[in-house]
Amino acid sequence: MRAIIWTLPPAKYIKNGFPEPGTPNSKSDIHRPGINIEVDLNKLIQSIVVSPESNNAHYKKVETLLIKYKFGSIPLKVSDLSGDPVW
Repeated sequence: MRAIIWTLPPAKYIKNGFPEPGTPNSKSDIHRPGINIEVDLNKLIQSIVVSPESNNAHYKKVETLLIKYKFGSIPLKVSDLSGDPVW
């Protein structure tokens, strides 16, 4: 899981609500390393949807990994696209 924290440049570089291309994000235009923020994935992820093209073995493997890494409370389901189409 990756999220982006966007620090806006100074207001003088904002035009129509967006930064102008090539403007610095801070006092220096040097790229800063990312920052780690602890999150609770059990709260962040609502469910995991398995492809309708995958077989039962793939579903079981995902299920096993969820349990192994203590994410068993996250609902796992097969995509609705595997069912009959609604006309």
